[in-house]
This record gives sequence, structure tokens and C-alpha cells, in this order.
Amino acid sequence: MWLLKISSVSILSLVILLSCSKSTEKSQDAAKIDEQISEKAVTENFAPSSIDDLMSKNIVNFLTQSYLKDDLQFLTENDRKFQFYKIDLNNDGKEEYFIRFMSSYFCGTGGCTFLLLDRYSELITKFTVMDAPIYVSKDMVNGWSKLIAKSGENFKELVFDGKSYPSNPSIVANSKVEPNPDFEILFDDENLPAKTYTY
Repeated sequence: MWLLKISSVSILSLVILLSCSKSTEKSQDAAKIDEQISEKAVTENFAPSSIDDLMSKNIVNFLTQSYLKDDLQFLTENDRKFQFYKIDLNNDGKEEYFIRFMSSYFCGTGGCTFLLLDRYSELITKFTVMDAPIYVSKDMVNGWSKLIAKSGENFKELVFDGKSYPSNPSIVANSKVEPNPDFEILFDDENLPAKTYTY
């Protein structure tokens, strides 16, 4: 009888232990599923061409070690943010990277600073006083896509001259062509925003 009681208690303890273990496994599985759903939601909320964690690290290195090395001491936490967008502008099968700065350190009444880099983080063009979004035309000049961007209240057509695009859109003649559905849109804040990174 005494042995039977011990045996009953042991079985009951084992059942409780197993049910707790299964409950923990279920909660861990649920947490993994929630995390996957969350990651998918984050990815789906941003333009796919603005998400590349490896490239973001390369850009951070470029900004902190080279381009903004002398400015870092003056930058606030809010200034240390950027977005980027990858796109092949010259049909060579290699993507170029637009970098967008958004804080008052990089922006004024006429617009903000944007950079265009090649895949090795070499600077192609530094744009000043330019606003998002940037529209990429299918028309090409000198082997590179035409860009339409806003500077102030006007659209500007930016044409590659063989080495770079015009660095100051505000002094370029107003575009005779307005963006249309055939254009690819970069930094479309209203419909599909770019992911924001920090450095």
C-alpha cells in the first residue's frame, strides 16, 4: 500500500513535469512564430530595395571613417540616421546606392543632402538641396538613367554627364517631363518608405 502511494505520487509528479515541459516548448514555439511574423511585417512595411543589413554596415563605415569623419563630433543622435536605396542606374548589373540624410544638419529650406555611391562605396555624386522622392526614368543619357527630383517647388531633370549627375539640382533648368507611372520611385514616404538606419 505504501509502495502504491509512492508510485502514485511519482506518476503524478512526472505528469506535471511533462505538461510544464510541453507548455514551455509551446510558448517557445509561439515566441519564434511571433518573431518571424514580426520580422516579415517589418520587411513588408519598407521598400525591399532599402533593406540590406550588410550594405548598411558598409555605408556606416563610409560615413564614419571617411565622408563624415570631421562632422561626427557635431552630430546629435537624430542627425545620425540615414536611408538608402539600391538601384542599377547604368544597366551594368551592379547596383548603385542613394543615401538620404533627413535631419536639420543636412537639410535646409531648399531640400536635403543625398549621396550616390557605387557598390564599393565610392562617391559618384553629392546632391544638395534636393527632396524625396526621386524618380528614375527608363530614358538613358550617356548610359545612365535620367533622374527627376524636386528642388524647392519645381521638378528638375538630372542627366549624367559621363562622370556624375548635377550636384545642385536647384540651378538645373526645370524639367519639361513630369514623373509618370513608368518611373521607378525611390524614397516614397507615402506609399512604401525606406528603412532607416543609424550610425
